[in-house]
Amino acid sequence: MRINSVGENFKSDTEKLIAEKVLNALPKEYGRFTPDSRKILCLLAKTLKGKKGNIGIILVNDDYCVEDNLKYYKDFITAGARLGRANLFVYTLPTTPIAESAIYFGLTGPLFYLGGNEDLRFVLAQAKIMVKSREAKGMVVVVKKEKGFYAHFVA
Repeated sequence: MRINSVGENFKSDTEKLIAEKVLNALPKEYGRFTPDSRKILCLLAKTLKGKKGNIGIILVNDDYCVEDNLKYYKDFITAGARLGRANLFVYTLPTTPIAESAIYFGLTGPLFYLGGNEDLRFVLAQAKIMVKSREAKGMVVVVKKEKGFYAHFVA
């Protein structure tokens, strides 16, 4: 199991990962990514180190995407609630940050979200079961803790 982390310095992490060729280029949708989505992209780049294929991701997070949805709603109201603001649209599903990263990195394994304060030992045990039963050749467990994210790679 490998543990990586990324916090508020994810912008410098992004630049460093591009310079190191860990990230080839930013996804074309990167401008729409929420800060959490950007952090997860950097974290997965550091964790996967070029691995692709049948690798899955489990995201554990207790705030879902409520904060991002509230920001979008406030922006929508300030615009007079007349038109959708597609260029400011935020992701409304908690799985979106890991789904975007899975697409970018070419991952095809299981992908799901666990809300609440899940016991990390339980989640890691489930990831190990998924690898052992060959549902995936590897699983990345991504955990949001305060303003940072941590990844555990299970193979």
